[in-house]
Amino acid sequence: MIGISDEFEGSEFGDKRLNRISEAFVKNSEKSIPESFEGWSEVKSAYRFMSNPKITREEILRSYTSKTVERVKEHDIILAVQDTTSLDFTSNKKTSRLGYLDQMTASEIIMHTTLATTEEGKPLGILSQQCWIREMENLDKSKKRRESPFEENESSKWIKAIEETESIIPDDIHVITVGDRESDISDLIFRERPSNSDYIVRTYHDRVISETKENMYETLEKENEASRITLEIENSSSRKGRNAVLSIRYGSYEVSGANHWKDHTAKVSAIIVNEVDVPELKKNEKPLKWLLLTSIPLNDMEVVLRVIDIYGTRWIIERFHYILKSGCKIENLQLEERQRLEVAIAVYDVIARFLLLLKYLGREFNELRSLFFLNEREWKILYKMVNKNKPLPEEPPTINEIVYMMGRIGGFLGRKSDGYPGVKTIWQGLIKLITVLEYADIFSN
Repeated sequence: MIGISDEFEGSEFGDKRLNRISEAFVKNSEKSIPESFEGWSEVKSAYRFMSNPKITREEILRSYTSKTVERVKEHDIILAVQDTTSLDFTSNKKTSRLGYLDQMTASEIIMHTTLATTEEGKPLGILSQQCWIREMENLDKSKKRRESPFEENESSKWIKAIEETESIIPDDIHVITVGDRESDISDLIFRERPSNSDYIVRTYHDRVISETKENMYETLEKENEASRITLEIENSSSRKGRNAVLSIRYGSYEVSGANHWKDHTAKVSAIIVNEVDVPELKKNEKPLKWLLLTSIPLNDMEVVLRVIDIYGTRWIIERFHYILKSGCKIENLQLEERQRLEVAIAVYDVIARFLLLLKYLGREFNELRSLFFLNEREWKILYKMVNKNKPLPEEPPTINEIVYMMGRIGGFLGRKSDGYPGVKTIWQGLIKLITVLEYADIFSN
C-alpha cells in the first residue's frame, strides 16, 4: 500500500531490514521499538541495524535525497525551505548525555533541515539535514561561540545547507532558498551565488542603505502603499487561523557589508508587509509584520506578490518538524546511543514527508479520481470504516475524499467549522487503516 520503502532503493546496505524497520515505524509510531516488532529476534535485528557503524544517517539521507532530486527534476522552479529545531531527549534516562540547549540538565540534538517543495507547497523531500549537539563545556560561553570562525559557528548551517542544495540541483532548475529571521546573515546576502540560485528571507537586522545611510525599515515605511492583499493564515498553537489583510510597500536598494564583508555591497529587493484591520488574536500573538529581503528583482507587482506567496510557504518546514515530534514522536525513542537516534530520525524523515504529501494531495485534488496508493480492495475497506451503513460507490473516491476519510477514522469530527483534517488525524487514520488491512489479510487467508 505505502511506497515509503521505495525511498531507500538507492541505499548500499545490501539487506531489506531498512524496509521492514520503516514499515514497522509507520504502523507503530506511538510505541517503543520493542513493541513495534513481532518477537525478540526482530527487535534485536532492528537494534543491530541501527548500531552498525556502516549504517549512518548520512547514508540513509544520501539514498533519500537522490529520490528527492528525481522529483525535483520534474519542475523548472523549486523552493528550498530551511529551518532549525531541537529534539529533547532529557526525559529518556537511557539515552547517553547528548548536548544542552538552554540549560545543563537538558539532553538534546539540534537539527537543521532543508525541504524541497514546489511553489504551490507540494513537498518533494529533503535536500539537506544537519544534526549536532552543543558540548556541555561550552555552556554559558555564547560570546566565545560568536567569536569563533564562521565555519565553526552555528550560523554556518544556513550556508552549508545552501551549498549542499546547490551542489545537487541541476543547473537548469531555479532554486529559491526560503528562511526565517535567523537566516538573515551577511554570508547569505553577500556570497556569490550561481545564476540559478536566489533567496527570500525575513530580516532580523535593519540594514543601512548605502546611498542614503538611512535604515531600511524607515525608508520602506516612506514608500507609497503598493497594494493590499489577503493571505490565508493556518491555525496553530500560537497563531489564530484567519484571512489576514496585508499592506505592501517595496523597493530595491544597495546595502554595504560589515566585518569580513565590509568591502562588499549587494543589490537587494525589500518588501515590508504590515497586517491591517487586525482581528482579535491569540494570547501573546502579534499582527503580522514582515520585512522580506530577496535577490529576485521586483520588476512589477506580480513579482512582489509571488515573493510574498513563496515566503508564505515557509510554514511547511514547521509542519514537517511538528510531524516528526508530535506525530512520529521521535523524542520518545528509547535508544541509548546518539548514532541509533540519528539513524531512526533519518527513517522517520521519510515518513514525515509522506504525511505532508498526503495532506497536500488531499487539499489540492478535489476532483481527480485516483487510487493513488490504495488498491480497489483497500479503498473499499476504508470507505466502509467511515460509512458503515452506506453502499459502496461505483467509482473510486477522489484523492481529497480518501485523505478526508483517513482523517475521519483518525479522530477528525468533520463538522462544518472544522475545515480539513490536520496531519495528525490523517496519520492516526492511516495507522488504523493499516491495522484493519492486516487483519483482513489474516482472515482472508
